Amino acid sequence: MSNHTTLVKGGVQPSRPIQLPSYKFIQNIQEFYAGFKSPYHAMYGASLVLLIVYSAQVPKEYRVFADSMLGRVLAIVGIYCITQTLGWVYGILTAVAFLLILQTSPRQTMEGFRDAVQKQTVDNKWFVEKVMNENPHTIETDRVETYPIMSN
Repeated sequence: MSNHTTLVKGGVQPSRPIQLPSYKFIQNIQEFYAGFKSPYHAMYGASLVLLIVYSAQVPKEYRVFADSMLGRVLAIVGIYCITQTLGWVYGILTAVAFLLILQTSPRQTMEGFRDAVQKQTVDNKWFVEKVMNENPHTIETDRVETYPIMSN
């Protein structure tokens, strides 16, 4: 009798070889690495995952460049090239990394008031001013300070 057969009531039936749980784990890892086309793909994927996780720590100069028109055009072309050469998974990872870098880039916001005091013409009234029949001559401040509600 061979190692791969067992006796049962109906006769001889082939059995499967015994697989240990650690063997199955190693086999899964080998299948995972076989999915990569090359070690460079794996390195690129790992670096993208690190870039996604630590996107807020990218230096400010790089984030400002990524937020410029040239940086965005280069990023779109780069994402397209990555998608065409490495595949859609790496293209999506690259796009997510770029968008997270854009999200953390410092923005230059324009204030609603350029000077501290501005004159307001009578013809250009806000809706509230028309309803409340208010006639302001100037705007005194350009900042609004809010405070949280505090219980006594």
